[in-house]
Amino acid sequence: MDYFLNYFNMSKILLWIQPTGRLHIGNYFGALKKGLEMQEEHEVIFLIAQYHANVDFDIANRFMNDIISLWARDLEMQWAETLELFYKLTHSTSYTELARLPQYQTKEQTLHMLSYPLLMASDIIVSDCDAVIVGDDQEPHMHFYREIARRNGYKEAMTIQSDTPRIMSIKDPSKKMSKSLWDEHCIYLDDSLEELNEKIMKAPTTPEGVGNLLAISKLYEFEYDPERNKDSKEKLIKAIANYIYAR
Repeated sequence: MDYFLNYFNMSKILLWIQPTGRLHIGNYFGALKKGLEMQEEHEVIFLIAQYHANVDFDIANRFMNDIISLWARDLEMQWAETLELFYKLTHSTSYTELARLPQYQTKEQTLHMLSYPLLMASDIIVSDCDAVIVGDDQEPHMHFYREIARRNGYKEAMTIQSDTPRIMSIKDPSKKMSKSLWDEHCIYLDDSLEELNEKIMKAPTTPEGVGNLLAISKLYEFEYDPERNKDSKEKLIKAIANYIYAR
């Protein structure tokens, strides 16, 4: 990947993050870890997308401190130019284009959700980045962004996909790990040993649940044994705790 980026002179990379509260392992392994690794060779902007998040100042501030604690070097808040460009782009973007995107189709059909992809596109354009790190669920929005950039004469940034599979809820593995599902669904980077113990030991051991535990274990380079669920869960708790405290 680094050879590819250097070959095409892809030196400026954007990592777009919504400050929606505590960081969980889906946030970290999904995109943040790749950005932290790539900043050793490239300019990586960790952009806190505060215009997108419906949270109070204390939550956003804590989120920023969490990112800083991970040794992100270039941390920025959304720029005022983003809103100016967003307003300009609304004149050439139709309701139909926005309404067919998954962010609007699968969540509350509000103006906020409708405008989300256009605001994201505005961020990418204003950043003047060469590439954007995203999870697989953002690919439809990246396709929309490229259409907007092409139509309005802006350069198109390439996509760097996270190589980590989508991380599912520790409580309900049929759903993506998300803070919107409540704390018991997430493994947070700052979970205490007691919290980790409660969440992991209560994780379902249905075929789907075991598959999720196997996927999470691989993130920590630990081999989960489905034949010994209790023992494997205890070892997984220790592996996660060691990773958190080492970090």
